[in-house]
Amino acid sequence: MNIIPAEKRKWRGLIIQAIDKSTLALPECPELFKKFSAHGGCRGEGSINVEICCLFSVFCRIPIAVVFGKSSTSEHDLVWKLLKRIKKGTLLLIDNGFYSFKLFRRLNAGGVKFLIPAATNSVFKVIRKFAPGDYLCTVYDRKTKTTMSLRVIYTIKV
Repeated sequence: MNIIPAEKRKWRGLIIQAIDKSTLALPECPELFKKFSAHGGCRGEGSINVEICCLFSVFCRIPIAVVFGKSSTSEHDLVWKLLKRIKKGTLLLIDNGFYSFKLFRRLNAGGVKFLIPAATNSVFKVIRKFAPGDYLCTVYDRKTKTTMSLRVIYTIKV
């Protein structure tokens, strides 16, 4: 049963979801070590580490989907397993560890809006200014040598 009515689970008509990754320490166990391994060259002694990536509803504060990976699995490897659960009409809040031009293209193609802190080495070319600190920009991807138009919003740190 959902306590929050459907119309209250949206912001400006968008479903608000977030995605994040974390490392969990599990108890020492040979079976868990075989499945997930551990950080730092551990040979099965000490805690076992598992990478967990979760897509969750922001307003309801509940997980929608969770995927697991071996120790030291990158966010970029885990996120792809969750994308099929993200629907058109969603505003996805993304941790900056997921910064990926390939991911941005996939989200845009699926009609998913997203918000992510920009990487410090991001290069933006302003196409149009909406308001102070709010721009439509072209973003260049050094790997693929392609560009993409994104809305960039600068915030002032206080």
